[in-house]
Amino acid sequence: VFSVRMIKRSFLILLSLSIINSNEAAYKILVYSPKFGHSHSMFMGRIADILVEEGHNVTTLIPIMDPRVVDGTEKSNKIYIDADPVVAHSYTSNTANDMFGLRMFNPITTLFLSKLFETIIGRTCKKLLGEPGFIERLKAEEYDVFIVENFEVCGMGISEAIQPKALIGAASTCLYAFQFEDFGVPQALSHRPS
Repeated sequence: VFSVRMIKRSFLILLSLSIINSNEAAYKILVYSPKFGHSHSMFMGRIADILVEEGHNVTTLIPIMDPRVVDGTEKSNKIYIDADPVVAHSYTSNTANDMFGLRMFNPITTLFLSKLFETIIGRTCKKLLGEPGFIERLKAEEYDVFIVENFEVCGMGISEAIQPKALIGAASTCLYAFQFEDFGVPQALSHRPS
């Protein structure tokens, strides 16, 4: 039979051990968070800040696409990659401002947006990968964990190049059709919102 005193003592010992172990279990984490949309930057930034609060060494890699977007993180270390001039112009021109007025069910809109995002993401990735010695420096950091949004193909490629011990795909949106199988999630044949 355990006494209250014995339970309290056991609890304090376990608490002390968990505090000691939490310091030893701090991970070195790289978060990939391009500045292309406020909600995405805030989502990834919040993940980075929570991990810092939990005692981890977190660095956020921030390729600048839209200079008007906030970083999203206040507590992590930050690495900035300047915007490609064409990408920066795409975001600051009227084209970017008019995107919310587009009719999303129009097939021409889909083609326009697909080409625009292909250009923006492709040029940003090319600029990042073209920075002399940059990938080698990231690889030398020997990150334990790399966190990237699940649709961010450049981030996934960087992960392959720097070989962290673990890759975490975050999702601030719903999964895209091709991702269900990759994540082992059964795809519903139909959906009725509740």
